[in-house]
Amino acid sequence: MLEACERLSARYGRAQAYWYGAQNDGSAVLVAERGEALRRLAYIPGDDTQHLELGIPLAYEQERQTALGLPALTAKHMEVDEDDDEWMWELLEMATKLAGELSIDPLSIDAGTPTRGLGLLALTEYGRRLGAPCGALRM
Repeated sequence: MLEACERLSARYGRAQAYWYGAQNDGSAVLVAERGEALRRLAYIPGDDTQHLELGIPLAYEQERQTALGLPALTAKHMEVDEDDDEWMWELLEMATKLAGELSIDPLSIDAGTPTRGLGLLALTEYGRRLGAPCGALRM
């Protein structure tokens, strides 16, 4: 995924990949610009995801820390205190919220969502086998 995002961002300027577990499974983010990955992070409750982290925390991550009255993040591993419920919930929803800050929150898309430019939708193997989901996506 890292190489794919870097290639797409080299071609289109920016590329992002998100994973969101809607049942509190976790959240992952990959942001690339001009052929270089700027940030990759993941939070999966109970799993050590330190090996996935790349880059420095983005402005949105810092803003959320400040809003919750927590210390600023560093380029080191994103520490998650199991007693810090507020930050844990932020991390669980980081993918959709960060997507909304950088581009569009996928949970907010509906038939009235304005579009411009070129959008690319990557389908999973399941999606390729069964086709794109019905809904507001104009394809």
